[in-house]
Amino acid sequence: MAEAKVKIGIENSGFERGLAAMRGQITSWKDDIKSSIAGAFTFGAALSFFNNFRQEMGRIQDLADRFGQTTKSIQQVGNVAKVSGTDLEQVASILTKLTLEATQSGDAFAKVGINASEFAGADYDQQILLSLEPGKEPMEIPPSSSNS
Repeated sequence: MAEAKVKIGIENSGFERGLAAMRGQITSWKDDIKSSIAGAFTFGAALSFFNNFRQEMGRIQDLADRFGQTTKSIQQVGNVAKVSGTDLEQVASILTKLTLEATQSGDAFAKVGINASEFAGADYDQQILLSLEPGKEPMEIPPSSSNS
């Protein structure tokens, strides 16, 4: 018995072109999604930074109001506190107590060469400078190059 073999070919070039187009669209979509996600994280980081900045500025304003100081003075004292390893609230509390002591009795201040009335009338940043170099005129604290 004779056997006949038939080979049938299918024209699939259109199908392959369609698959190639789909792969291109998926790659493009994947890149768009990556960009969108990266943009969302960047936007989220920026939003977080501004929220933290706003909260910190609000905290500084609250402390300035609470202690009767300027925001500049509070920021400068905060920078000093940060460098010394303490926090702003502790330094402000100590300076408030020292101011009260200076107004009540200047004897202890005079013994170390600090004018009690000048100390009591100075902002916190100036009080720190008066404490560091008794008998000298207070200078300006330079602003910090990295505020947080």
